[in-house]
Amino acid sequence: MGELIDKYLEYVALKEKLESSLMSELEAIANRALFRATNVHSAVRKYFSFLKPYSYKKVVIRWYLNQRWNEYYCVVVSKDITEGWENYVSKERARGYHMWAENFFRAIVDVGDEIAKVVRRPIRDKFSKLVELTRELKTAEPTVVLTGEFKVFMQERSRYVTFRKLEVCSRDPDELTFKGPDEYMWEHETFGLGRGLLPIEDIYDDVKRALLELERRVADIKKHNEEIFRQMREVVAPYALANNL
Repeated sequence: MGELIDKYLEYVALKEKLESSLMSELEAIANRALFRATNVHSAVRKYFSFLKPYSYKKVVIRWYLNQRWNEYYCVVVSKDITEGWENYVSKERARGYHMWAENFFRAIVDVGDEIAKVVRRPIRDKFSKLVELTRELKTAEPTVVLTGEFKVFMQERSRYVTFRKLEVCSRDPDELTFKGPDEYMWEHETFGLGRGLLPIEDIYDDVKRALLELERRVADIKKHNEEIFRQMREVVAPYALANNL
């Protein structure tokens, strides 16, 4: 009896070691497949910031018409680039609201040419070049969808459930979403790698295939964007150097 127990414990230890090894491999691929548009937005704002102050006078540029309020939302160009409602920011002493990186990126893409016309003359050409380069950046976060039969062990119900789709997205590549279950009360379930998704060997091959495809797509995007960032760094290099003096 004792020998059987020892063999069982040995089996459990080997099984846990295998699961840990497989999970570590998948987590490493997921780390390489991480890509978020927010990181692109932040990088773009950083490169533009080397050209500040943008202008020594306030200029209000219409950005888009809010249909609900029938009022224009605007970009405010001064020492910084901010935003706000036209009726407010057009007042003489009114200031725009802080513009987060995502809105800054969108504003550059949408009305960057108009902004370039009103920034300080010494930085106008550089600003225009950065606008041009910004529009070449890729920000779409890729998603990989596999179809088939994916048997996932639901620990809280102590049974397997067969799903028809497996999705992974570069925004959170360590999260796996299973959809289209057979005879299951929820339309989808999301698991984090290493968090509630055991035994991993049941779906290891499928998860690895999805993550490797996601990694490939992300690598293409990063390669493309890095070339654009390299050109942006060249544009602002003199200003970045001056700021560090």
